[in-house]
Amino acid sequence: MSTPPLASGPDGPHVLRPLLHTVLDALDTGARARGGPLPAGGPDQVAARLRNAVGDLLPDQGDPHALRTLVHAFAETAADPAHPLC
Repeated sequence: MSTPPLASGPDGPHVLRPLLHTVLDALDTGARARGGPLPAGGPDQVAARLRNAVGDLLPDQGDPHALRTLVHAFAETAADPAHPLC
């Protein structure tokens, strides 16, 4: 049985690098889209935007952009207590 590259082995860090880039980029774009310490619209609108971004939780086929989509959506709809205006 072979282990996935992220699980162990010498190639693990090299395989992880593109995923880290995706996460950091999505955190940045999500925070910029939020535009402040709190997402606009209140809880109901924020929940609706998050549901719309995430889509079907159990799709028939995987999405190669799922990591970017989820991280961006979570960053955009989260409160940021470290924001200077908070």
